[in-house]
Amino acid sequence: MHVTWIHDHAAFLGGAESYVFRTAERLRARGVRSTLLYRVDGAFDRRFLAPFDGAFPQVDVGRQVADLAPDVVYAQKASGRVLRAAARHARTLRFVHDHALFCLREHKYTLRGATCSRPLGAHCYARCGGLKRSEGFPGVRLVSLGGLQREQALHRRHAELVVGSLYLKRHAEAHGFAPRRVHHLPLPVDRAAPGAARRDPRRLLFVGALLRSKGLDVLLEALATRPALHLRVVGRGAQRDWVAGEVRRLGLGARVRLVGPRHGRALAQEYAEAGALVLPSRTPETFGLVAVEALAHGTPVVASAVGGVGEWLVPWRTGLAVPSNDAAALARALEVVEREPMRMASMGERGRALVRRTLSPERHLDGLLALFQAGRAAAAPRPEACSVPAEVL
Repeated sequence: MHVTWIHDHAAFLGGAESYVFRTAERLRARGVRSTLLYRVDGAFDRRFLAPFDGAFPQVDVGRQVADLAPDVVYAQKASGRVLRAAARHARTLRFVHDHALFCLREHKYTLRGATCSRPLGAHCYARCGGLKRSEGFPGVRLVSLGGLQREQALHRRHAELVVGSLYLKRHAEAHGFAPRRVHHLPLPVDRAAPGAARRDPRRLLFVGALLRSKGLDVLLEALATRPALHLRVVGRGAQRDWVAGEVRRLGLGARVRLVGPRHGRALAQEYAEAGALVLPSRTPETFGLVAVEALAHGTPVVASAVGGVGEWLVPWRTGLAVPSNDAAALARALEVVEREPMRMASMGERGRALVRRTLSPERHLDGLLALFQAGRAAAAPRPEACSVPAEVL
């Protein structure tokens, strides 16, 4: 089997790139050939190319896919225009990692900080102000409802979607995607190697982008009421200075450390030493991978009950669930972390068992190969559906 991957970058940048690299690596171990098409202006790191049999910048995607003649195209980041070009020559799947296809601002929360679950529509202008953050001056740009609706139409016509949670499957269907063309395939989580790290039951851990959508300000407000707890913040983001300002405003400088990004063994150590990982998101998590990685290390989770979180967080068994954007409710959960460390440790062990049972890389790869092979077995060159077993956690 030959898979052509389409992605913006050929470098180690974040979760999407990690997924591409590790999955291509695991597919190669099963005899699958992989070719990568990346954007000319995307990030590039030659080490990223190790699991691929070939890698080329995107120049003319339609012609490139025709020349490569893959059994399937598996796109991670790709515009509708690119998907249309690829779909002329091969069955095309698109893994959806975020809300970019379904939200004008991409983050699914309102200007007032409330989590949004409504499908795209004219009401979005009032809820998000019609503006989206951008890197250039003046830091924001106008967004187009019609443009995003046209992008959705191209996706509906030219690609099947692969999503990591039932929440995102239902959200895609609410935007007009046919259920048979949206495939639920939970993300894989590596089994954590046993380590000698000593867990501190009063250490909280946050891992993620330093953005308002992740609710770090809510966590800081809750932490201010629990003086026995301290917090390590792992990650980077455009709003780091704002987060640092909130730490100073709340007088938390002695109890909060912004340690920057961590990867590999360093991140594994952060998970293993924390008494709990906190995921205080405003945005509905499409899966919540960092929290599930924490569970793989036996670290219990305190998380906003939004998006796909409820598919792996079992309240009072693998962690604690709280309403989003509610500092008082989060403070009450942190009180449990502080006062009942043995109970929290038990939740972490149950979470580790759940991850091993239901979210192994082998399970994900079996489902992905079944999805790829369903297209090969069908008589039509571009089948509309296949069935992939998926367990509701």
